[in-house]
Amino acid sequence: MNIENLKVIDLKLRSDDRGDLFEAIHNYDIDKFGQVYVVQDRTRNTIRAFHKHHKLIDYFCIIHGSAKFVFEKDGKIDTIQARYTTPTNGVLQVKLSSSWADKNGNHKRKRKKQDFTVLSVYNPEDDRVYFIRASGFNNGRAINLRLVPAANGQKRGVRMAEDYLEL
Repeated sequence: MNIENLKVIDLKLRSDDRGDLFEAIHNYDIDKFGQVYVVQDRTRNTIRAFHKHHKLIDYFCIIHGSAKFVFEKDGKIDTIQARYTTPTNGVLQVKLSSSWADKNGNHKRKRKKQDFTVLSVYNPEDDRVYFIRASGFNNGRAINLRLVPAANGQKRGVRMAEDYLEL
């Protein structure tokens, strides 16, 4: 399955003593503009979906947390979880857990490969989205995608990011 015309736009955050502001959609982003929805769910794992459009263009802005998208093409369904991470020393480390805090304290939940079929990872430094199939990893703590070859020349067990650009 290909996600045609997928674009990830890094929004510019402006902060001052009053708080944070960013512009999510501009009039030059969209030819015809219809409406904007701001959705907040107070509970985890809320589903808003499962209706059909002949043609649909959506713009998503995930302020906190992650999102899961369901795509169907030719009868095949993929659940894609969207993540954002920046590289450290040429490596994108995709943590397989999520953490949050609420009135009941701090929580951590390990992601399992049955939670999704594809994990998509956006790297703002190269403006690319990498797609990792759940079948391609075990239930460890993180997946490392190398943007540059290992300095010691190691190839075995190394996941090169360029191998994960296609879905």
